[in-house]
Amino acid sequence: MSEIWVPLGKLLTPQLQQNLSYLEFMIPELHQLAQNALASEALLFQNQEGLIRCRTDADPPQWIFGGENSAKELERIREKIQSAIKGASLVILAGSAAGYAIAEIIPAILSDSSLRVVAVEPSAARIRAYLTLLDARTALDTGRLHFVVGEMSVKGLIEAIRPFHLWEYENVSLYRSPEIAEISEGEFEEHYRKECEIARAQRFAVLASMNPVSHESGRTIERVLLLNCWPGAPGEAHIQAIHRALQARGVKSAVLPFNRYRIEGQGDEYRRLMEPRLLDALEKTRPDLIVSYGYHGHQLAQRDLFAASGAVWLQTVSNIAYYDTEFYHAEHTALIDRHLISIFARRGAPHPFFAPLMADYASPRPMPTNRQFPIVFVGNSLGLSPQAASEFFNRWRGRDGLLDYIKRAETALSAFDPDINLYQTMSAEPPPQIGGLEEEYAVFRYLLCQGSAARRRRLLERIAPLGLVLFGGDWANYLPPDSPLRGCLRGHLPLRDEPKIFSHGHIFVNIHSVGHVTGPNMRFFNAAGMGGFQISDGPEFGVYYEPDSEMIYYRTESEFAERVRYYLAHPQEADEIRERARLRTLRDWTYQRWIDWVCGEIGLQAPPIRQKETL
Repeated sequence: MSEIWVPLGKLLTPQLQQNLSYLEFMIPELHQLAQNALASEALLFQNQEGLIRCRTDADPPQWIFGGENSAKELERIREKIQSAIKGASLVILAGSAAGYAIAEIIPAILSDSSLRVVAVEPSAARIRAYLTLLDARTALDTGRLHFVVGEMSVKGLIEAIRPFHLWEYENVSLYRSPEIAEISEGEFEEHYRKECEIARAQRFAVLASMNPVSHESGRTIERVLLLNCWPGAPGEAHIQAIHRALQARGVKSAVLPFNRYRIEGQGDEYRRLMEPRLLDALEKTRPDLIVSYGYHGHQLAQRDLFAASGAVWLQTVSNIAYYDTEFYHAEHTALIDRHLISIFARRGAPHPFFAPLMADYASPRPMPTNRQFPIVFVGNSLGLSPQAASEFFNRWRGRDGLLDYIKRAETALSAFDPDINLYQTMSAEPPPQIGGLEEEYAVFRYLLCQGSAARRRRLLERIAPLGLVLFGGDWANYLPPDSPLRGCLRGHLPLRDEPKIFSHGHIFVNIHSVGHVTGPNMRFFNAAGMGGFQISDGPEFGVYYEPDSEMIYYRTESEFAERVRYYLAHPQEADEIRERARLRTLRDWTYQRWIDWVCGEIGLQAPPIRQKETL
């Protein structure tokens, strides 16, 4: 038996690193709690014959697990957990015996989709302990396992449940770990039932008090709620740009953050979790208009809440929402490519219409550049790693017709040709042997990613020796080891730093995805708005910036390389073009124009601009 006691801070296990990496994106608040946990309580651990004993570093020490016969204690824990789980839809763990109760709970959560668990601990250190000893990612990914610090009392447990909005369950069970003081199960259940009644009454009262606003055509918007589902990602830049544009018009606007990973992965569980915050925002804001980017109303709110809000709901989406099939009545969908309109209409979207992206930021003054970076590309490859591509093809094993289709379509899309795009390819010859919309979207996404990545690689490798600087977070996983682009990589460019890059670059090259056909990508407008000289594909985008006067376009790979070389040698000509593009952006392509564009589509009006925006 080992006599060595190891402090929690010295336990740096692979499980901890994996859990923390997961939590950083999925549950940032739990990630922060675990990072700061060591100061909350001093815990010591000992490995005894394959079991982990745990105690506090106090005088005298409090045994959390393993103070007597470890094997017998573990058996008692298992018996109590199995008893608590049986027939329960909600289990509250008051202390988890250094993770042994959680170890029993994880497989139960994965096998029973009706089971939800809240693990309440007296200190953050105890939560970090089982993140250190157990891989909790699969259970956390369900959205049905929650960790929280709380007081070990009936009142404390009720308060611990409150953030998770778990008030609709009939079969509730309480587990107390051995070191936790006695808590009356009857008293807990009584308090829980009362809280359920209160929560239902409060929800009903809030919905009833919303007093839906009038939907008459031409009404001027006064209050807007923006749902930011993309913190730290490009979608956030659009939401913040709309926010600034509304404020410049005197429209009261508020931003409510959501987590896109949890929207996609946890569905109804995350929608339930976010409902109190959404209700609070609706009650305080009383919006005329609700705007989200990337997700429709059914993914964010229950139907009765959507209806009671009385607001016009506007969803602006790219091809990431290609597979949506559920829409609430009177919901509006702004699409960044006209090809998506017919697709969304077939799937039941009440009002799909085209509205291009516009400049998230634009400089009111000319922007000098030191030309530190001769050529700049900012953007991901979009390509899959070799392992991910292999897993994709393995999925279709046995469907030879579909595999042949995917390979032919990928080859066609990979060759740079502005006249060949994803929508045209899939409509001219729909994929065979497809079993439903989800599989169709999987093929769509693969071709979007691999076709776009191949085009970007082909074009960028032609100019790599000329001084290319490449920003993007996924290139290292996509590129082969011998690609000349590896010497150009500068890694991910944080969103907050993107506007600064325009004071360092000479030529900004733009290569659209195979899914951007009638609506340009965000770089197209952002580079121009910040006075960046841009060489872009998409000559049909001349309706946005005048060819050769405000933007330089190319139609072939050789023309791309020729134009890059020419303007490297003629910086004065580039300066004149980029200044005209900046002025055109300020006049026509900021989110002020976008607000008027979409309001015209959805039958609303926006008040005139009262003040200048700031970046």
